[in-house]
Amino acid sequence: MTEENGLESQLRKALDSRTDALGADSLSRLRQARHHALESRLDQNTWQRPSVSRRVLPGGALASLLAVAFGLSVWLDQPTTTDIANAMDTAPAALIEMAAGDVDIELLEEIEFYDWLVLMQDDGDSA
Repeated sequence: MTEENGLESQLRKALDSRTDALGADSLSRLRQARHHALESRLDQNTWQRPSVSRRVLPGGALASLLAVAFGLSVWLDQPTTTDIANAMDTAPAALIEMAAGDVDIELLEEIEFYDWLVLMQDDGDSA
């Protein structure tokens, strides 16, 4: 690392001494060329040659918009406590008894069948 610092300092001294040896005319032309190069870079139309960030911007904006829309749809679709209370009020008493009682979990997986069975029994009682 000390060799790199030594080499760097030697190069810096050599370049500084050469820069000091340049005439005012040469320094003026170098400054003008640098200034012209910087101005032409700033004057370029950036939409003709877009950088990577400008090419990715529309896709990123679309992805963000879709993520927000998905998050809102999930958040707004959650049932509220009143929805759950209404579902409990409208559920058949037999289903509530089965859920509250000591019923095997496998039976609860077939809850739609039991709901249909209760409806069929109710239809049979009314006929």
